[in-house]
Amino acid sequence: MVGTGPVEVVEDLDGSAFVEHLVEQEAIKHPPTRLRADSLIARRENWWWVPRLLVSLTGIEEQHALRPRTRARDALLVRDRAGRPEVEVVTAEAWSDRGDVTLWSRGGTPLEGEGEPAFVFAHQYSPDFERWERWSRRGSLSGDTLLVTGSEGGPTGDSPSGPLAPYGLLERLGNHRSLARACRTAIARAESRRNT
Repeated sequence: MVGTGPVEVVEDLDGSAFVEHLVEQEAIKHPPTRLRADSLIARRENWWWVPRLLVSLTGIEEQHALRPRTRARDALLVRDRAGRPEVEVVTAEAWSDRGDVTLWSRGGTPLEGEGEPAFVFAHQYSPDFERWERWSRRGSLSGDTLLVTGSEGGPTGDSPSGPLAPYGLLERLGNHRSLARACRTAIARAESRRNT
């Protein structure tokens, strides 16, 4: 489902609002959170994992269903149409890092881009849900063609749940340490910005 409307952004630098109201919901739908924050002990050990920026949709002005992403090449296309965000599922034969990429709407309707800025985003995960990788493309959309001006990562395999292999023991430890380090650094930066 896609819902559009006004949003409220709240900094929760100590993570207390998230833990009190949202962590249980997040653990149900996001396995990495289940791994790092589904118990009091895990939350204490992994205090850095809790989100510190809460974005809430304060009212729904419009709501509609989307086609599901069923292949690794499927992604969400986000663009500005007449001053309002438009989100739809698209796919491509190949997602190049630069140049033209021909898109098809999974809903079957022509995209009819008019040169507006566009952002395409997707993620994939391993069968055990621990390994998540994001990829994106940004540029401008004309007709059904995205002129890619920036990119990050890319799809692999034929479905959103593969073929990313689960982490081995050393990879799991390395990922945990680098993620903890990145989160702690970002929290310290936010706290110092808030204190100045």
